[in-house]
Amino acid sequence: MVDIVVLIICNSLFTLLNMRNLLITVALLAIVAVAQPASDRVTSLPVYGQLKSANYAGYVNLTEGRRAFYWFVESQRSPSSDPLVLWLNGGPGCSSLLGFSEENGPYTMRHGGNFEDNAFAYSTIANVLYLESPPGVGFSLDTVPAIVWNDTNTAQMSYLFLRNWFKRFPKYRNHKLYLAGESYAGHYVPQLAYQIFTGSDSRIRANMQGFMVGNPCTGNIGCGNNDPTLNTFLQYQGFAALNASVPTDPNANYDPYDLLVPTCPSASLLSRIRFPHPIVDALRKRLRDAPYPYGPCADNFVTAWFNREDVKQAIHADLDVTWTECSNTLNYTINFDGVTDLYKIFMEQTKWHLLIYSGLSDSVVNMAQTQTIVNGLNRPLKVNQFTAWNYPYVYNATVPQLGGFYLLFDRIAWAGVRDAGHMVPQFNPPAAHELFRSFLDIGRPGRM
Repeated sequence: MVDIVVLIICNSLFTLLNMRNLLITVALLAIVAVAQPASDRVTSLPVYGQLKSANYAGYVNLTEGRRAFYWFVESQRSPSSDPLVLWLNGGPGCSSLLGFSEENGPYTMRHGGNFEDNAFAYSTIANVLYLESPPGVGFSLDTVPAIVWNDTNTAQMSYLFLRNWFKRFPKYRNHKLYLAGESYAGHYVPQLAYQIFTGSDSRIRANMQGFMVGNPCTGNIGCGNNDPTLNTFLQYQGFAALNASVPTDPNANYDPYDLLVPTCPSASLLSRIRFPHPIVDALRKRLRDAPYPYGPCADNFVTAWFNREDVKQAIHADLDVTWTECSNTLNYTINFDGVTDLYKIFMEQTKWHLLIYSGLSDSVVNMAQTQTIVNGLNRPLKVNQFTAWNYPYVYNATVPQLGGFYLLFDRIAWAGVRDAGHMVPQFNPPAAHELFRSFLDIGRPGRM
């Protein structure tokens, strides 16, 4: 009888010890899962100083030795409940760190090379993930020799990045997910969305809410194709004579990305657009590597800053990489057929929110081009009105200012942004922020 009691006690103790070990193991795994990205934590930056929110930067492994560079900014509002937004710049071949450092990041570099806190950062209301894509762009690393990239394999690699990133940041795996970008990201974003829609990761697909793209390459007009809207657009902006037989002065000095702002043209700026464009081509011929007429641009300060060794160390970038805003060596096959077929799939087979917006002063991918493409999707208008949308006046938030007008179709919206060019968050930050917030809140412009 005593033996039986002893045996029962021993078994109980053994069971308790196993349970304790199991609980310890689970706890350790949980700690590792949460703490794993701690090695990527960025706590301070040269020039700026100590960071005021949680930032992470570094590499995520892909295939065959490729490594994708990312920068992640936790929401300054509620990181545990705010959505996750993946941001992509275009080109193809331009770094999404341009978006971080000059457009919608928490600290933006202006003329003079100093960082300023950005009150209109997207991270004030969302967790924002910036990805340099495809490998070979910015700090992201490709194989040697590099492969030829296109829309499909770029999207596949970005999808793999997203899946592997969630393994390192598992606490964001159940957050609502949005994609956003501009310019040639008008291809990157829908192509990645299609990978999410058809991919094997059901959780990412379930969390996907939609995407918004600014001044995007979308259809088979413009962006290397003939653009029947461009001359008319320039004429009614006052940048071409109404009499088409009268040529425009080829020495006119203006920024094709935003017709209203002071120019700071440079060869590096023009490298952002890789497809043929008549104005950019003329400007490119005139400039070549000539001295900048108004001193160095913000782009040049950003490039110099990212190539500092102490900056690379701070953000865990490869010290041997020379960072460029837009790659001149990326071998990319541009898609001239557009992505409107993907929009038709999303509109018919998902409940995603879709928004195409245009800075009204951009001549590179002008508003007439993007609106024509959206109209060509042949969706019925939900509201038969060119509806105004507003944003808070920066000097008095109680006084609304006109942000622009929008068209609300049954499954997509188009919006124009006043006083903004190709990179809307750079040229009109408060309007861009309101448009972003409205899209996250209600899936369209017009929140106010």
